[in-house]
Amino acid sequence: MSWLRRLAGWNQRFWLCWERLGLRNTLEIFFMGRIHGRDCALRLPGGMAFHFEGGQDGVVCHFYLEGVRIDDGDGPPVRRILDAGANIGAETARFLLHHPGAEVVAVEAAGRNFKLLERNFAGNTRVRVVHAALWPEAAELQVSQYGADMQEFRVQAGGEGETVAAVTVLGIIGEMGWDAIDVLKLDIEGAEYELFTRNAGDWVGRVNAFVFEVADHERPGTTQAIFEALSGNRYNAYVCGENLVLVRHGLGWQVEKVLGVER
Repeated sequence: MSWLRRLAGWNQRFWLCWERLGLRNTLEIFFMGRIHGRDCALRLPGGMAFHFEGGQDGVVCHFYLEGVRIDDGDGPPVRRILDAGANIGAETARFLLHHPGAEVVAVEAAGRNFKLLERNFAGNTRVRVVHAALWPEAAELQVSQYGADMQEFRVQAGGEGETVAAVTVLGIIGEMGWDAIDVLKLDIEGAEYELFTRNAGDWVGRVNAFVFEVADHERPGTTQAIFEALSGNRYNAYVCGENLVLVRHGLGWQVEKVLGVER
């Protein structure tokens, strides 16, 4: 019976993808995208090309499954987005489509992921890609793989692995000439714990909305650390799929559950 459940789930995802992205993109994801190592490409709304590696990049499901969109219609527009742990850029692309007036800084630590991230947004003046890890202070860190999936890695100070520089939230704000961050999306494989337990008071008050997954399976105590760091501020909280979303109280923004790149 388990194979029947898997088949039913596959069938549901296939038709949902077809509805959201069209036949060509669906065939690329569900058939050609299963060929390990194949150079695959999607054509997103507005003609945006998005490349991924067959057999490796399950993150393309973000384009047709449930995700988050911040509706800024009753408040100031979303203009400044930091996508930390951008992987190959699926959420970065969704941010661009959902917020056509915004600029995005996409930060990714793993070198293989960064190459695709850089390729996907080459020449896009609204996106700045940064090969680095978000961390509480400047440092030299190591990226170590702990599983076969390209999302199964962690960043740490010391140990073995690919070396990458660290960047800070305040450093990015300064380099971009921003006075604040409208949306900070975090998917940094448990490094959220370090980010919110060291020097967080210097910058959390300059972020209007947080989007993050519960990372306690990677670093126990992370969610509590985040809430403790934010305790001096007031937020409206939402649960959207695997994400927790916190929006500064009084901004006038609403959080919507959307399917993929739906607007």
